[in-house]
Amino acid sequence: MRKILVTAFMIFTALFMSAQVQKNIVVETPGTLADLLGDDASTVTQLTVGGKLNSKDFNVFAKTTSLQDLDMHGVSIVDVNGAETGAIPDYAFYKSPALKRVVMPSTLKSVGNSAFYKCTLLEEVVFSDGLTKIGKSAFMSDYVLNRVNLPQSVEKILDRAFYKTALSGTFVTPDSLTTIGTTAFYDTQLEQVRLGEKVSAVGEAAFGGCLKLSGFEVAAGNKCYKAVDGVLYDIADTLLLAYPQADARTSYSLPKTVKSIAMSAFDCAAKLEELHINEGVAVMPVSMCYGDTVLKKIYMPSTTKLLKAGALDNCKQLAELHIRAVDPPEVETGAFGVMFRNYKMNLYVPKGSKSKYENASGWSDSFLSINEEDAPAEPVYRVLMTTSHAIGEYIGLSMQTGGEDVEVTGAEYDSPGYFKVTSQNIEIKGKITRLDCSSDQLTLLDVTQEPALVELYCDDNKLDTLKLGNLPALTRLYCGGNQLSSIDLSQLPSLQDFSCWGNNLTALGLNGNPAMTSLICRDNKLQGTLDLSSNPKINQVNCYNNALTFIKLAPNTELKHIELERNNINGDNMTRFMTSLPTYVAFPADEWDDYGGLNLQGLYVTEIDQTYEKNVAFDTDVNIAKGKGWPVYAINIDDYGMTKPTAYDGIPTTGITSLDRGQAVLHVATSGSQALVTGLSAGDIVRLYDLQGRSVVVLTAQGESLDIDLGGVARGVYVLKTKQGSCKIDVK
Repeated sequence: MRKILVTAFMIFTALFMSAQVQKNIVVETPGTLADLLGDDASTVTQLTVGGKLNSKDFNVFAKTTSLQDLDMHGVSIVDVNGAETGAIPDYAFYKSPALKRVVMPSTLKSVGNSAFYKCTLLEEVVFSDGLTKIGKSAFMSDYVLNRVNLPQSVEKILDRAFYKTALSGTFVTPDSLTTIGTTAFYDTQLEQVRLGEKVSAVGEAAFGGCLKLSGFEVAAGNKCYKAVDGVLYDIADTLLLAYPQADARTSYSLPKTVKSIAMSAFDCAAKLEELHINEGVAVMPVSMCYGDTVLKKIYMPSTTKLLKAGALDNCKQLAELHIRAVDPPEVETGAFGVMFRNYKMNLYVPKGSKSKYENASGWSDSFLSINEEDAPAEPVYRVLMTTSHAIGEYIGLSMQTGGEDVEVTGAEYDSPGYFKVTSQNIEIKGKITRLDCSSDQLTLLDVTQEPALVELYCDDNKLDTLKLGNLPALTRLYCGGNQLSSIDLSQLPSLQDFSCWGNNLTALGLNGNPAMTSLICRDNKLQGTLDLSSNPKINQVNCYNNALTFIKLAPNTELKHIELERNNINGDNMTRFMTSLPTYVAFPADEWDDYGGLNLQGLYVTEIDQTYEKNVAFDTDVNIAKGKGWPVYAINIDDYGMTKPTAYDGIPTTGITSLDRGQAVLHVATSGSQALVTGLSAGDIVRLYDLQGRSVVVLTAQGESLDIDLGGVARGVYVLKTKQGSCKIDVK
C-alpha cells in the first residue's frame, strides 16, 4: 500500500511539473515571437517576454491557450515599420481562456479596444506610469478581475472598459483622468467613487448596476461636476447623472434646477420606494429606474413629454404612477417593461385628463386603473419641539426666515427673541434657514420638515431625541450639553461645523458628511475608533475625555489642530495615528485666536496629571508628529483657559531613571523583583505600561513611597508613569 501511494504521488508530481511550462524570451526582430515559442505556444503557462513586438507577434497570443501569467514589462510595441506605438492592439488577448495575470509594458501608452475582452480567469493587471488611454471594452466581462493599479497618468477610460469586472472598494480617479465612458464601470463591485478635478466627461450609466455603490464625491476644484448628498450632478445642477444604488434613503426628490436625467440614473436603487421628479424635466430616459425592485410610487411633472424604452422596467412593486402632464406624453415600446409589462400599476392624472390617457397609445392598456386627482399640496415647513418649562415661563427663540412669514403655536411672542410658553408642545410653521433654541429645556426637537435649514443651535437643553432627517442645506449644527445617546447625520451632506460636546454618545457616523471642517465631540462616551476617513476637509477636532482607542484620518486630511487627551489611545494605535498625520500647516493668524498663549494650535496628546489619562505616547510616537512639523502639547483638561499648554516630548523609552517636574522628583530603585517608587503623594496613581502601551499594573500610593512587586510581570522593558513623571524599568 505504501508503495502504491508513493508511486501515485510521483505520478501526480510529474504531471503537475509537466503542466507548468515557463519561458523567458527576448524578441530582437519584430514578428518572430511565433518562431521563438515554437511548439510551446499552446503549452506555455508562464511567459516573460522582452524586446520588440508588432501586430504579428500579438497574433500569436491567440494560440497560447494555456498561458496563465504574462510579463511584458520589458516589451516595446512597434508598428510594421518598427516605429514605437506604445499601444496593445485591438482584440490582442480576446477570450484568452487561461490568462490570470498580466504585467504590462513599461512604455505602454494605450490598451486597444476589446484587448482583454472576456478573459474570464483574469484577476490582476499591473500597469506602469505613462499609460494614458484604456480602450472600449478593453477588460469587458473579465468577471474576476479585481486588482488593477491605474497610474496617475491615465486620461481616458472609454466605454465599457471595465464592464462587469470584479473591481471593488473606493475608486479614486487618477489625477490626469478627464473622460469616463458610457457604462465604463457598469455592474462592478465599487462602493464609493471620488472624481478628481480634471474629470470633464462622464458617460451615461458609467457606474450603472453597481449594487454596492453608496455615494459619489467630487473634488472641490472640478468645474464640470458636483456631488450633492452623494448623488452625482453636473456643476449647474441641471443634469442628474447617477443616484448611488446602495443609498439608504427610501424617498428622493430632485432639485428644482434639474432639466434632464441621464440614462439608468436610478437603476437598481435598492432602498428607493418613492421618487419625485421635478417640474422642468421633459424626458424619462432609457432604463431610468430599471431594477428598482422596492419602488412603489413615482411622481412625474407636468413638463413630461416622453418616456423612453425601459424607463420603468423591472420595477416589480411599482403600484402608483402620478403624472401632472395634462396631455399624455409619448411612450416608447417597453417604457413600462421591456420583456414583461408591470400590470400592478395604477395611474393618477390631472383632473379632466382621464379620457385622454384612456385613449392614448401606450397608456390605455398598461394600468389596473386610471384615476384623476388634484394637484399635490404645497409642502409644509415646520419645527416641532417639546419643553419642560412650565406654562407661563419664557423660552428664547431666534429665527431667520428669508422674509417669509412664520407662525408659532404653543408659545406667545413677548419681545425680540423671547416667547411665553402656552403649551409644552410647540410648533413653528414656515420656511426657516436659521434657528437658535438653546437653553430652552427642550426634551424633543424635530426639524425633519425644514429642508431649507442652514444653521441649527440647540445647545444646553435636555434633548434625548433630535430628529434631523434630510437637510441638504444644513452647514452648522450645535447640539452640545444635552442627553443624546445617538444622532443620525447621514442625510446632512453639507454639514461643515458640528458640535455635540457633553452628551452620552458612544459612536458617531460621519461618512455622510464629506464637507465637515470642524468637529467638537469632547466629554461624551465615544468608544473604539473615531472614523474621519470620509472627512478629508476636517481641520480641527476636539475629542478629549472619551474612551476612544483610535482615530482614523482620511489619507488627504487637512487637519491642523486636534485635542485628544483623556482617551485610551496607546501602543500601535498611537503610532498609527501619529503616522497618519499630515505635514503640519497652521491656521493663518487671522483665523485663530490663541488667547495670549492659552489656546495654541497643534496636537494635544495627554494630560500632565495622569490620574484619568489612558493615552500613552512614547517619545518615538511624538517624534513622528514633530517630524511633520506638529507642535505637541500636554495640558490638564480642567486647566483649559487658565494655564498655557506645556510642550510634550512623550514618554522616554531609553535611559531615564528619574525625571524632574517642577519641585517634584520621581525616584525608582529596584531590588530583586521589587521596585520602590519615592517622591509620591498619598492618592497618586502609579501605572506600569509595556512598550506597546498596554497597562500592566495600576496601584494607588498610600504615602510618599510605594513598593511594586514585579515578580508576576513578564521579562521586558516597561514604562512607569505617575503625575510626577515617568521612567523606564527593565525586568529581567
